[in-house]
Amino acid sequence: MIRDNYKKFVPIMILVSMGAFINSYGIADEYLQVPGLIDLRTDFSDGAHSLEYLIKLAKRRGLNVLFINDHDRKALEYGIRPFQNILRKKVEEPSINKGGPGNYLNMIKSTSKKYPDMILIPGAESAPFYYWKGSYFRKNLTVCDWERHLLVVGFEKPEDYKQLPILHNGYSTRYILSSLSISYFFLLVPLLLSLFMIKGRKLVSNAIFVRFQEILNKLN
Repeated sequence: MIRDNYKKFVPIMILVSMGAFINSYGIADEYLQVPGLIDLRTDFSDGAHSLEYLIKLAKRRGLNVLFINDHDRKALEYGIRPFQNILRKKVEEPSINKGGPGNYLNMIKSTSKKYPDMILIPGAESAPFYYWKGSYFRKNLTVCDWERHLLVVGFEKPEDYKQLPILHNGYSTRYILSSLSISYFFLLVPLLLSLFMIKGRKLVSNAIFVRFQEILNKLN
């Protein structure tokens, strides 16, 4: 019986020792739980209210942390294949990259100074990819996967938003081959042939010049 009581007593002693260890090293004091909200949008993009209004509302409800996630870029573009890069229509609404990431971060920074008791964490709501189904002419054109958004937090530099790998946010030569359409193919073929012919003529002319120089050296 004593042995059974000893087995029950050992786990209790281990837990007590661990608690004493945590308190002695201050590990329990490293984290402080505070109430907050995430995924908030302001009138910088498609939100209905200003950041200052959201802060006042949050303070009345006892919230201390706000994650600001305005849209990084809110745009849709459709082109008629195979000339989608020429015959196209684009619609873009207010967003971080349209209004300027620097202006967005300055808005959060200046408002944070007015309310030092609030923690404001900048970020974005990102729609990295979408595609189209159906046909414009058949009136069943539908955009797909637009609502598959990602929340990005902790971006504190304008370059962080400008370099996000999303559609309509610049162009990368890394993916140039995969993005070339058939319309560009017909334009590139004559150009490449012309360059090849020019290069070929240059090589032939250089060979003739070298041969002519050799003949002149023999005559001399």
